Formats: sequence, structure tokens, C-alpha cells
Amino acid sequence: MKVLLTGAKGQLGQSIFKLKPEGVNLITPDKSLFDLSDCGTFDHFFSINRPNWIINCGAYTNVDNAEIEKEKAMLINAIALKELSKVSLKYGTKILHLSTDFVFNGNQNVAYSPNQKRDPLNFYGLSKAKGEEYLEDYLGYKDKAIILRTSWVMSSSGNNFATKMIKLMRDKKELNIVSDQIGCPTSVNTLGETCWKIFKNEERIFDLNKNKVPILHFSDCGLASWYDVAIELRNIFIDLKMINNPAKIFPIESKHYSSLAKRPRFSLLNSELIRGILDLPYIHWKDSLRKIFYSE
Repeated sequence: MKVLLTGAKGQLGQSIFKLKPEGVNLITPDKSLFDLSDCGTFDHFFSINRPNWIINCGAYTNVDNAEIEKEKAMLINAIALKELSKVSLKYGTKILHLSTDFVFNGNQNVAYSPNQKRDPLNFYGLSKAKGEEYLEDYLGYKDKAIILRTSWVMSSSGNNFATKMIKLMRDKKELNIVSDQIGCPTSVNTLGETCWKIFKNEERIFDLNKNKVPILHFSDCGLASWYDVAIELRNIFIDLKMINNPAKIFPIESKHYSSLAKRPRFSLLNSELIRGILDLPYIHWKDSLRKIFYSE
């Protein structure tokens, strides 16, 4: 099987690369050969490489900057999906598309199910929601695409909350962390493993709903606020002696945290469907987070 991986240099892309099963020819082109912001390159690349699948984890992910660079965010997160859908149909390629909990508004108090209505609060979420809609418009009824939404992805490298906390806890004496936004962290390792398991169970997933593109949710287990995650990270960093005198951490409400983009108050994803299909273990986010750092 030949698989094209977009966003290969990102934290999830690196995990997917490391976890690649035997028998998979994984294509990881640099931007000079394949760039999501340059849709004109797609057809030529596909005509030469003919991938069976695309894992699309490439994205514009800076939530606040997306409020300013709207055209760029929409190009990479949405327009590129429309053009990838067209090219995929032409060459018989299937798409596994990584999306986000930010397609929801966060105004409920129970975990979001995959079939719930999209209603994003910010432009990043809007661009990701639009990308999902393009996949449905072009690849619905065709068993050609799967959408996998996830949340709060973390690793020990790259640009994410955990790596930001390492630096801030070293450089600052005190940190104010939002305590009233609720979701669940997801390890790049458990997420990467889930992506590969989806391929082994594609027939069962496509049989879920023949009328449209299947949507799945996956995160690690449990729930947390950003404050909860920061406290757990602080404990990990102290235990591993990564930081000598870490900053003190104080909870604050979202209204006291200045940002360009609004965030959903509650964006927990219901992952029961995918756990049943793939027979995934229930791993609490604290255990998954610790494994990221303790396994190094």
C-alpha cells in the first residue's frame, strides 16, 4: 500500500512515520514537491506517485493568527481539501483527514458525538469545518474519505501545549492557566496508532453510513481543563528533573485570558464509536501524557 502523508514534519506526522507498519510505502514529500497552499501541484504529483491513501494531517493550526490570516487558513484547511478531493477521485485515492474539536461551539455539557452539527466559534474552526464539508460534497457516497476529529494533541517535541509549558515553567515564576475550558489531551502516539488501525478496518468504517463520509472521534480518555493539564505536566517535569524551580500555576477564567480567537468552553469528543470498531484500549490522558515523556 502506498500512502501520501501531508504534514510529515509536524508532531503527528512524525509519530505516524515512526509507527508505519510493514508493507506500507509512505511518501513524505517536502513543500517543494507537494504544498497544500499550492493546489496546482496536486495533479502532477498524483499522476507520478499514484498513492492508495492520503493521511492529511497537514493544516494551518495557529488558532489566533487564523483570525488575521483568514485567506491562508481557508486555503490550507478548506480549499486544499476541495482540490484533493477532485484529484483523489481522478486517481482512485482515498483520504483520511485529520480534523478538530474546534468545529463545535462548546455550548453543551456532554461529549460531542461525530454526527452533531458543526458550529465553530473561530475562523480556524470555520476553515476546518469547511474542509470537512468539501470532503462530503465531493466524496460522499463513494467510500473514498474518512474524517477523524481529535483534540488537544500533545507530544514532547514540536509546537503544542506541553512543549510551551516546558519553556514557560523554566522562564517564569508564575503562570495563569485557563481552568474553564474543558476537553481532553491526546497523545500523538495513541493518535498515530489509531490512524494506522483505521486502514485495517476501512470496510467496517465505510459500512457505518453509506450516505456520506464517515466521521470518527478520537482522544485519550477522561476530561481536563488546560489548568489540569498544566499541573500534571509540572508534576512530570519535576519527577524527571527537567526543571529545577518550575513556575507556580494559578487557575484563571477564560474572560481574563486575552486572545484573538474565541475557544469552545466544552469540546470533549465522544470516542466510543471508534473504540468499538478498532477495539482500542481505554488509556487515561494522564497515563498517555506521562508515557510521552517517560519513554524518551
